[in-house]
Amino acid sequence: MKLKIKHQTLYVYDQPVKNSIQNLRLFPKNTRYQKVIEWDINTIGKMSRYIDVFGNINHLLAINDSHDKVLITAEGYVETGKSLPRKSQETISSDIYLKNTLLTKPSLGIQKFIRKLKLNPTGIEAIKDLGAAILTEVKYQQGSTESQTSAEEAFKIKKGVCQDHSHIMIACCHELGLPARYISGYLYTDSHNETQTHAWIEVFLNNHWISYDISNQCVTDERYVILAIGLDYKTASPIVGIRHGGGNAGMASEVSVSSRSKQQKIDLIKLEKTALKMQSQQ
Repeated sequence: MKLKIKHQTLYVYDQPVKNSIQNLRLFPKNTRYQKVIEWDINTIGKMSRYIDVFGNINHLLAINDSHDKVLITAEGYVETGKSLPRKSQETISSDIYLKNTLLTKPSLGIQKFIRKLKLNPTGIEAIKDLGAAILTEVKYQQGSTESQTSAEEAFKIKKGVCQDHSHIMIACCHELGLPARYISGYLYTDSHNETQTHAWIEVFLNNHWISYDISNQCVTDERYVILAIGLDYKTASPIVGIRHGGGNAGMASEVSVSSRSKQQKIDLIKLEKTALKMQSQQ
């Protein structure tokens, strides 16, 4: 499947920012199941590219001139194929994905939950059963959590989004002794209702990485495009940074994914209104 993707992120500030540095994980990499045909990142400032320990393509963005607004546009074409369980071709040991973080640490509630399920993690059916149990326990609800919400917190309030489902799944896999990692990326839907980046997981089972989307209850396929891999949201997030000055900030982001050359247009006026609304709530 050939997918046309456009991802725009807008930051607005109520005071001038003297300088800022942001790390961008906005460039898909070539894998066995996806090929980048064309891709560009456009914004102000200067970018330098590097590859991190997880193999992600990063761009360090430095803006040294005073500014009160930053628009970052990542767009291009990616060819995808069917994703199947695959043997590890990693440069680092899968054991690193057994490491708990503040966002994926299993709480007592999660530990009791996974023990009660009595899963035998020997095949993909166990992964599906675990994903189904998580979605039953923690309902999908937009706006119920934030980017810093941990697996423990989302599990406690029994609601969350794809990020939270992924963190909880990773925590459960760790309790089962299975390496698991967080994936950030894009998802194509026929209804075009996926207007943000998406998150899912990969579990290392029987010497294979199995890619699974808890929120949509499916093994990933050609509709999915990987941006970054990490231990959790923080290590795979599309954008993270620091700034000097700026006062209160607002941020808005929107994604368009199409299987045709004609693409839904992102409304920049609406995007700015959303960012300004967030700024006013600071």
